[in-house]
Amino acid sequence: MVYWLTGRLGHETDSPTPGSRFSRRVQILAPVDIYALTLTRWELSSPTGKVYNEWTAYLTTCDEHQLVFHHVDASDEILNLLNDTSPSCAESTREALASGNTEECRWTAAGPIRAGTPILWSSGYSSGFDFGLMLYGFTATELQTKPGYGYAINPWQSTSGNAVCPLAYFPEPHQSEYLKVLGMECGLFNQDVPGTAMGFWLSSPTPEDARPIGQRIPDENQTLWLFTTDATPSTHRMTVGTRVPSLERGQYRFMYQDSGLVNRRWDAVVPGDVYCVELQRQTSFHTFDEVPVAALLVEVEPDGMAMKVEAITAGKCDGGDFSFSGEEQVFYR
Repeated sequence: MVYWLTGRLGHETDSPTPGSRFSRRVQILAPVDIYALTLTRWELSSPTGKVYNEWTAYLTTCDEHQLVFHHVDASDEILNLLNDTSPSCAESTREALASGNTEECRWTAAGPIRAGTPILWSSGYSSGFDFGLMLYGFTATELQTKPGYGYAINPWQSTSGNAVCPLAYFPEPHQSEYLKVLGMECGLFNQDVPGTAMGFWLSSPTPEDARPIGQRIPDENQTLWLFTTDATPSTHRMTVGTRVPSLERGQYRFMYQDSGLVNRRWDAVVPGDVYCVELQRQTSFHTFDEVPVAALLVEVEPDGMAMKVEAITAGKCDGGDFSFSGEEQVFYR
C-alpha cells in the first residue's frame, strides 16, 4: 500500500474537523483494464453531527489481482455503472457507531472498464488516498519471487499477506518517475523471518485452513509488525495497535546492536532468551523522539509461531536479567 498525498487546502497549521474537506480532490484513472469491482460507501459522522461519505474500492484486474483504494469518491463513470446494481447495506452496530460509522453500503458489479477511464476521486477528507495491489493465484513460494513481496509464512491468512508495492508493477519510464516522486524504494512488504521475532504478528493463532471468503479480517489494533526499511537501514521498527498495555498505538524505532540481549535486530531475536528493546516513538512522518519512551521485553516461543511481549514505561533496559511481570501479551504467526 502506498499513501499518496494530494496537498492541503489552506494553511499547513489548519486542524480540520472530521467531515470537512481539507485536501485537494484529485482525479484517479484506471491504470489497467478492470473486469470486476466492489465499492463500499461509508457514511461517517463527525463530532459536530455532520454526515459525510468516504468510499473504498477493490478493483479486479487480469489474473484476478486486485487494485485497492481507500479515502476516495466514486466518479460519475463508476456511479453510472452501478445504476442497475442494488447495494447491500447494513445498519450500524454499536461497535460501528463507536468508531463513527453510521451506515455501510456495498456494490459489486462487472466491467469491463478500460485503462485510462476516470474511476475515482480522492475524497479530500484526509490528506490523500491509499493505493495498493494484491496478488492472487500464486503459492507462497511463487509470491516470494515477485517484486517487493518478501516472505510470509501463510500469505492467505492476513490482510497484508499478498500485498506488494503497486509502483513496482508500472512499466518504464512510469515506474522510475513514480519512485522518484516517492523519494525511496517501497521495500519488502512481507518480512517474516521464520524462527525469529521479525515479521507480522496476530492476536490469535493462524488456522490450519484458509480463511473463508467474507470472514472478518484481523483488526489492525490487535496486530504487531516488526520490520525494517530501506530508508533507515541502521534501525529496526515496530508498528503496534492497542493490545500492548502501557504502549501507545503507533510506530517506534531503535538503533540495533550486533550482540547481547539489548536492541538486537528483530531477525536476531530467537528462542531461548528474553530480549529487551528501547523504543523511540514516531512524532511525525520523518521524526522520532530523541530518547526512548518505553522498553519492550520480547521472547519468541521455541517453535517460532508465538511470541510474548511486555512494555516497560521506564524506557530503559536496565540490568541483564529480563523477566515478565505477568502483564505480557502473546502474539501469533
